[in-house]
Amino acid sequence: MPDKDMPVVIYVDKAGERIILGSIIVTGENITAKETGPPIPKRTDMGSLEIEKSPFRGPRGAKVTIVEFANFECSFCLDSWLKLEDLMKQHPADIRYVFKHFPFQTQGKAFELSEMAAAAQEVGNDAFWVIHDFLFSPEGQTLITGGKEAIKQKIEQILEANSYDTKAFQSALEVGRGIKRVREDMALGTRLRVTGTPTKVVNGDIIVGSGTDNVWERFLVK
Repeated sequence: MPDKDMPVVIYVDKAGERIILGSIIVTGENITAKETGPPIPKRTDMGSLEIEKSPFRGPRGAKVTIVEFANFECSFCLDSWLKLEDLMKQHPADIRYVFKHFPFQTQGKAFELSEMAAAAQEVGNDAFWVIHDFLFSPEGQTLITGGKEAIKQKIEQILEANSYDTKAFQSALEVGRGIKRVREDMALGTRLRVTGTPTKVVNGDIIVGSGTDNVWERFLVK
């Protein structure tokens, strides 16, 4: 599976003529699960994730580094972000969060939103987060159902209202720097076998989905 290896037992009779692939349950006890043990979380080298290229929040020397592959059209990603935002408020010194774009396809609304957010990153890390937070806000989620030009104009208004360089944003879109960043993230996610969003890499462990309180406690108490 994308986030864990599932041990499998293959049963063969003594004659080697019959094979059973699956779980054997005896009087209510899953004998196969007992023999295989629990799933083994998959891990990857954090150094391979090109973290420094991506927008981040939190201290560089944090105990926990979360690299999340997400996109702005994904309701599960929105739910994941709201949980993580709350968690970071509770543990501001312990968590560093890194955003990676994964809109699945190199066209369509999800890709366009990632492209514009990535172009905002060309203005600066803080500029990206202003746009990120807007796109994941109730107003932003309503706006993204509309056309690309209306979204672009709103992003420009937000950047200007926060004293960011809107011309730098426009230039990043026009010359394709936003597209380049998104495609690099997508290629990295593909190498990791990301098949759904949100997918996280937490201190090397790959986790699919929003994650539970127990998951975060496991890392924060180490």
